[in-house]
Amino acid sequence: MPKCSCRIKNRAAIKNLDYESFWKMFGEGVLPQFTTLYYPKLRKDLSQEARDYWDSKAFYFDGTGVKRSFYWRGTCGTVAWLISWYISMVPGLRHAIDTLMATKNLDQQRLVYEQFVAPKLWNRLLKAVIKSEVYLSWTGIPLPQQKLLASAAGSNASIGSWIKTQLDYVCTELPLHENYHWRVYINGRYSKDCCPEYLKEENFAQLKSNIGKITISTETITEFLQRNPRNNKISSFGLLDHMDWMAEKPELLTEEWMEILKNTSPKPKFLWRSASADAQFVLRTKIQYKGKNVQLKNILDVDEDLCARLHPLDRVHTYTSFHVATLKGH
Repeated sequence: MPKCSCRIKNRAAIKNLDYESFWKMFGEGVLPQFTTLYYPKLRKDLSQEARDYWDSKAFYFDGTGVKRSFYWRGTCGTVAWLISWYISMVPGLRHAIDTLMATKNLDQQRLVYEQFVAPKLWNRLLKAVIKSEVYLSWTGIPLPQQKLLASAAGSNASIGSWIKTQLDYVCTELPLHENYHWRVYINGRYSKDCCPEYLKEENFAQLKSNIGKITISTETITEFLQRNPRNNKISSFGLLDHMDWMAEKPELLTEEWMEILKNTSPKPKFLWRSASADAQFVLRTKIQYKGKNVQLKNILDVDEDLCARLHPLDRVHTYTSFHVATLKGH
């Protein structure tokens, strides 16, 4: 489903609903009778693009059908639903995973995973599925990013084996009782003691009172900055992993970074992650800066020590590298 369309709906829900209704909608992924009782209240605050999308898909929140949760809708959501179904079908696996996610001690969590979860989870069927890699596009990984993953995995390993390694790490090295990223994927819902900050009741009133300050754009970064210049005003850029999608089109990266650098504050910070082991394709991007033709690596100062400390703590842990940078000399 379009992410920006979902964010627009999230904003409309904060504005128009009380906390418990908002929690049921985005915390539990189910708000009964949403289509008839709640959606009409939200629709007036949606963009035309969002209305066109949600007019036919508001039932995602009704809690009907076999894929009851909103988080099990769409292509990626269907993959999550299939995983949850698979977990329920393997004898003893659901109980083992519930125990794993409830464990508060990392040593105990590691023990539960290695003795009770892993032997049931990684059976022949699942190993065959991840080896085939047909699921990658379903999970929202575009082909250029798949190629970067393959390169990171190396010639002696498949993407599937690399993903298994990352999941093993999540289950043995990071506390799952607070890892809402994976818990919602497995359970199709959050819990009030393990959820993003925007879903916590103590933050709802502040969100509601400041909702008018939030703006959402469905354009690319380049398009947004060209149409809405912010000369010398933007201090932080959270670029996530989207540059992976342009790894094979360096001209698009050049265009984007030219616009970014026109609009930075004097001391900007940049953050991104990548399926690439070192994301050199980003640092090799050619730009014109202060009248000179240079590569990004000539003007960006990547904090390697900070990246090395933070990347192992990434609770999603499906990206090969993590990068934090500033402009050199600042």
